Amino acid sequence: MKNICSRWLILILIFLTMISCSMPKKTPKNTPKKTYLVEDVGAMHFYYGHGAGVSLTVHGIPVFNGTSLWAVKPGWYGHYYSAGDDPNILTDAKIEPWQGGKKITLIHKGLPGLRTEGTPPFEAKETFTLLPDNTYSATLEFIFHKDEPVWLQWGVGDFNPSPIIGRSFTAQYEKEKREGIIPVLARFVSVEDSTVARGFNKLLVDSRMGPIEIESDAQTGIIFFDYRKSVHADINKPIFWMGVLDREFEPQKPHTFFVTMRFPKAPRFESQAAENISLAPKIANTNSAKVPSWGRDYIIPKPKQLKWTQALMPLSASTRIYISKNPGAGVEKAARFLLKDLRDIYGIEPQVARDDAPADGSNAIVLGEQNRYLFPAAQCAKFGLPLPAHDDGYSLMVDENRAYVAAQTEKGVFYGVTTLVQMVCLKPEGAYLRGAEIVDYPTLNFRGIHCLTGKGKGAEIARAVRELMARFKINTLCWETEYIIWDSHPELAHPQYGMEKADARKVIEAADENMIEIIPLIQSLGHSEWMFVGGQNLELAEDPEKPYHSCPTNPDAYKLVFDVYQEAVDLFKPRIFNIGHDEVTGSGRFPYRSQSSGKTITQLIIDDINIYHDWFTQRGIKVMLWGDMFLHQTEATDAHNAESPAEAKARRAGLPRDVIIADWHYGFAEPEDFISLKLWKDEGLAAIGAGWDSPDNIRNLAKACDIYGAFGYLQTTWAGFNFAITGNEPAWRQYWSYILAAYYSWSGDTAPDDKLPFRANVVFSDIWSGVKPDVEQKKGFFVDLSAIANRSLGGVSEDGGWMGLGTDIDLSALPKGENLFGNIMFDIPDNKNGCAAFLLASKFNPAGEYPKSVELAFEPVTASELHFLMNSSSRTVDGREMGAIIINYEDGFASRLPLAYGKNVFFATDFRLGQNVRIAWEGKAKSGETVRAWDLVWRNPSPHQKIAKISLESANSEAAPVILAVTGVH
Repeated sequence: MKNICSRWLILILIFLTMISCSMPKKTPKNTPKKTYLVEDVGAMHFYYGHGAGVSLTVHGIPVFNGTSLWAVKPGWYGHYYSAGDDPNILTDAKIEPWQGGKKITLIHKGLPGLRTEGTPPFEAKETFTLLPDNTYSATLEFIFHKDEPVWLQWGVGDFNPSPIIGRSFTAQYEKEKREGIIPVLARFVSVEDSTVARGFNKLLVDSRMGPIEIESDAQTGIIFFDYRKSVHADINKPIFWMGVLDREFEPQKPHTFFVTMRFPKAPRFESQAAENISLAPKIANTNSAKVPSWGRDYIIPKPKQLKWTQALMPLSASTRIYISKNPGAGVEKAARFLLKDLRDIYGIEPQVARDDAPADGSNAIVLGEQNRYLFPAAQCAKFGLPLPAHDDGYSLMVDENRAYVAAQTEKGVFYGVTTLVQMVCLKPEGAYLRGAEIVDYPTLNFRGIHCLTGKGKGAEIARAVRELMARFKINTLCWETEYIIWDSHPELAHPQYGMEKADARKVIEAADENMIEIIPLIQSLGHSEWMFVGGQNLELAEDPEKPYHSCPTNPDAYKLVFDVYQEAVDLFKPRIFNIGHDEVTGSGRFPYRSQSSGKTITQLIIDDINIYHDWFTQRGIKVMLWGDMFLHQTEATDAHNAESPAEAKARRAGLPRDVIIADWHYGFAEPEDFISLKLWKDEGLAAIGAGWDSPDNIRNLAKACDIYGAFGYLQTTWAGFNFAITGNEPAWRQYWSYILAAYYSWSGDTAPDDKLPFRANVVFSDIWSGVKPDVEQKKGFFVDLSAIANRSLGGVSEDGGWMGLGTDIDLSALPKGENLFGNIMFDIPDNKNGCAAFLLASKFNPAGEYPKSVELAFEPVTASELHFLMNSSSRTVDGREMGAIIINYEDGFASRLPLAYGKNVFFATDFRLGQNVRIAWEGKAKSGETVRAWDLVWRNPSPHQKIAKISLESANSEAAPVILAVTGVH
C-alpha cells in the first residue's frame, strides 16, 4: 500500500512540474486581454473564442463550432471550474511551431475565484495541435486535488450535421467494429438512444468532403451522439456532440484524455460548379400577383366559447366607440388600444364618445364594465351570452349594426377589445368586423413575461409590451432591472447594458397604458454581478475572486442592495418584487467569507431571504423568488439545485409562507410530471410555473399549472442583457414564444403548436415587421424559371433524393403551377425533365454540375417588390453568406441582396424566419417531417426605375440557394 501511494505521489509531482514548466510567465497587469486566437495550418482554420472554445473549418467547411471544459460536483450541484472562468486564459496561451504546423497550449487553473488556500482544486493543460496534412489533435491533462467526488465534461466539438448526416460510419473498438448510417433526422431525446459511437479507438465517417478519421481510446471514453433533440439543445444550433460526458474520475490522480482527427488532404465533393448561365426568360403578366387576404377564422388566445356568424359590421370614420358617460380609466385605455389599431393598420379613425350608446343606433362599438355601464352586458345577454364571473373575462357580440364588449372589470373590457381587433376583415369595398358571439375568460390568473432591460431599448421594450404581450392578454411583466442606472449608485452603471431611468419610464408608461403589472426583478445573493461592475465593491462579495454573490453576513452588502431596492420601489410602486435567488451554488465559492459564521448553505439562504422579506413586508410588498434552490432532483424534472431531499425540505420549511415561487423548468416533460408544482401547493406556498422557448415545454408546463392549481405561468427570456428584437433574428424564437405562452396560459388548450390554426413565428413576424393589409389586388408578372429548373421536387434514389439526404426528405408535396401562398401568387415550373426547382452550386449538392450564377435578362419592367420563393439546399452556420441576388436597373445601377443562412435563407426543415422573409408554404415530406418554402421580399427603393436583369449567385459553400419561383408586383 505504501509503495502504491508513493508511486501516485511521484506521478502527481511529475504532472504538476509538467504543467508549471509549460506555463507562460504571469501576464503583466497592463497587457491587453486576448478574447480569441486564430491559426491557419494546411486547409484548417482554427478559431478559439473566450467562453466559446474552438471552431474548426476544413476546406472551407465548418466542421465543429464550440468546445467546453467543466469540472463540477456530481449532479451539477456547483462547479469547480469552467473554461470561461479565467479571463486571462487566452492572453496566457502559448503558441509555438510544431512539426511544420502549430501547437496551442492553454493552462486551466480554476481561476478566478475557485482556489482553495494555496493550490487550486482543478488544474489542467489543454493542447491543440494542427499539422499541415490536416491532422487536428486535442489533449487534456488534468488533476483534481480535493479528496471528494468530481465530474468532468470535456466537449471536443459541437459538430455541424451537414457534412455527416446520411453518411456511413464505422466505429472500431478493441474487439469489434460497428457500422451504420448517421441519421438524417433526429429521432431520440436520450443520450443512449442518440449515441453513434462511444469509447471507440477509431471512428471513420464518409463525410461529404471525404473520409474523416477520429482516433481516441477506451480510457478517454469519447462519446459521439446526436444532440439535436436533447432537452438542452439550442434548436437554432443543431449539432452532434463529441467529448467526455459527465464522467466521474478519481481525484488526486493525474489523467490524460485525447482525440485526434484526420481530414482529407484534398476534398472529395460529389458535385461540381458548372459554367455560369445567361438567358432571357419569359415574363408572364398576371392580374393577381398580390391578392388581398386579411381576415381569419381564429382568435389568439382561443376563446372558451366562440361562434362565428355571417354578419359583417362596416368600419369607417363614422363608426362611434361608446364608453359611457363615466368610464373607468381601463375602459378608456381599451378604447385607445382599439383606436390605434384601426388607425395604424387600416387607416380608419372612428370617434370615441364619452356617452351612453343610443338604444337603436347603428355602426357603433359599445364598451362597458358591469359596475359602471350595464347596457353592453344586457345586450350580450339577449343573445344568450352570460357575463363571466372572472375579473379578466368578457362577453362579446358583433352583428351587422353593433359590437358589444361587456365585462365585470375594466381589465375584462380591455381583453375583450384585444379580441375585437383580431376580428377585422377586408373586402374590396372596405373594412368590417366579422360577426361573432363570444364568452371568454382565462384558465390561469397570472400570465407573465420575463425579460431584461437594455441600453437605449426603452422604446423597443415598450413596443413589445403592447404588440407581443398586451395584444395577447398577458397581464404581468416580470422585468429584470438590475442594470437600470440607479441614482443611489451611479458608479454601477454598466457601460454596455446600463439603461437610463428616463428610458425605463417608457416601459412603465406602456405597461400602465396596456393594463400590465410590472414585477421588478433585481437579483440578490446569487447572480449579483450587477453589484460588482468594473471590479467595484469586492469587499461586499462572498468570493472576491469570483464576484457572483453578495456576502450574506456583511451588513454593508445589504445597505447597497437596499439603496437600490428602495429606488426601484419608488420607481415601480410594485405589489410584488422578485429578489431572484436562483443558482446560488452555481458559480464561485459559497460559502467563503461567510464560513466564519458557522452557518450552513441552507441557513445562509434562508436567513438572507428573511432579511429581504422583512424589509419588503414593512412596505406592504410581496416577495417572489426563483425555486431551484429548494428542489432536489427527486422532486422536479430539472432546475433542482438542492443537494439532498433533506436540504430541499429544510429550505422550503424555512421560507415565509406568503412568498411566491417562480418554479422554472425548461426541459420537456408531460404535464403530470411537473410534480414540483404540486409539492409547493401541498406545502402551502403559492407558485407559478416558468418555462422557456420550447413549444412543448410551454404547452405542458402551462397545462401542469392548471392541473396542480398553480397561481399562473411565466414565460422567461434569456436573449442577453440588452433586450433586442429588431436585427436579432437568432433570438426571435424567444419572442414568438410570448404568443404561445399567452395562448396556452389563457386558453388551457393542449393541442401541439403544429396543430394550432396559426403559426406563432408568422404572427410574430407580421406584427414586428409592421405588415399592413392591401385592399386592392395588384398586377405583376412571373419570371419563367422552367428553362433553368434542374431539380425535381422529389429527387430520385440514384442521386440520394431531393438534396442527397434520401428520398424521404423532399418537397414533392409542393404544388406546381400557379399557387397563392399567403397573399402572393407564384408560378412554380414543371419542365419537360420533371424539374421544378433551380439549384445553384454547392459543395454538398447531389452528384452533378450546378452553375455558380445565372443571369436572367428580360424586357425592362417596373416592380415595387420582387418575391423569391426559395429555401436552402442544406443547413449551415448562422450568418454564413451563401450567395446573393443582384437586381440590375435599366440605367446600369444595381441593388445587391445578400443571402445569409439564418437571416433570410433557411433549409426546408428549419422553422425560423427573418426580416423581409416569411414562411410561404408548409407541407409534409415523405418522412412525415414538416418542410417549408419561404417568400423572400425585395422592396424596390426606386419603384419607378425599370428592372432589366436579375442575377442569382452562389458562394459555392456547403449550402446553396434553391429558387422555386419569382414574382414581381407592380
